[in-house]
Amino acid sequence: MKVVLLEISKGRQSVIVQKIIQGTNNMIRLELQSDSYSFQCHSVIEVFSEVNKQWNRLYTHFNHSIKDSLACSVKNNQKVEVVLPEFQQEIKYLEKIAGEILKDKFQ
Repeated sequence: MKVVLLEISKGRQSVIVQKIIQGTNNMIRLELQSDSYSFQCHSVIEVFSEVNKQWNRLYTHFNHSIKDSLACSVKNNQKVEVVLPEFQQEIKYLEKIAGEILKDKFQ
């Protein structure tokens, strides 16, 4: 398992985390979003297809542990990375699900 990319960005009302992981046999991309309202928060697992060179949706999760309104938690003088720990539980869950579905190791 190798983390290829870990990015976190802040919009006006949202915080988005993107993590790309190379497993033994597959590459996955996790996208997690905290928005203003809990019903707008979500996370997605995508798997990269070597055949057609594109990301394909594997799993979408709406009943999750991502807190809403995390963008409001970031003060003007802070970096957005300050809220990254808030996403760790959901990231671990997505890595586990991807591993079970793809029979690969991402944790």
